[in-house]
Amino acid sequence: MFVVCGKIYKHLKELGRKMKNKIKVKELIKKYYRNVIILVVGVSFMALGGAMLVSANYGSDALMVFNQGVATFLNIKVGIAIMITNLLVLIVIIFVNRKSIGLGTIAIAFLLGPLVDMILQANILPTPITFWGSALTLALAFLAGTFGISLYMFANVGLSPFEGILIAIKEKKNWRFAYIKIVNDAFFFTIGWLLGGVFGIASIITVFIYGPLIDFFTKLFTKMNLFKLPKSQEKVLPEAEKNG
Repeated sequence: MFVVCGKIYKHLKELGRKMKNKIKVKELIKKYYRNVIILVVGVSFMALGGAMLVSANYGSDALMVFNQGVATFLNIKVGIAIMITNLLVLIVIIFVNRKSIGLGTIAIAFLLGPLVDMILQANILPTPITFWGSALTLALAFLAGTFGISLYMFANVGLSPFEGILIAIKEKKNWRFAYIKIVNDAFFFTIGWLLGGVFGIASIITVFIYGPLIDFFTKLFTKMNLFKLPKSQEKVLPEAEKNG
């Protein structure tokens, strides 16, 4: 009798634990579904911006130049190169800023590259044939890319390996994010160019404007109070506001 009661109690306790975990999962989904949507939208804008830079034929952003260089060196698609470089940097981020790892990390590593390839292969982006057409394409690409980066970071569900390292440096040195981004982009642009990445005037421009533009959009999202900020970003935003 006692054995039977004990088994019933054990099963009821296990059922209660499963129900409690199920409720927690539902609460998490209810609480963060908007963040996940914003993450996907942000990554999509990043992919669009990257694809537009490639189609403009004036050079890509620093990380894209780096990934194109890796793709050229290894004779693989750019999307695959993006996945490989993100996974390699992810190994580093595990040791230097593990708290930044989340769904956003996975999305950047596995979703961004294929999205760039899909947009390029779909041939939905017209190739500009005039100077002003190229200038407009580049301007839209800069805005789309930096808007997407800021947006996915604001989703508060994890950072890409590259942004995770930048935030780790920011927290340790207390430097402005925009300046760290400029140095970081200059470094990866140089490596990518040496490996055979597409180089152009747009590449140089992105090195110097991506950081400030990300600061600008971050300040804008802060004023809008769109989402609760990631803890890793709390020190970055006040400086963006002061310098905005």
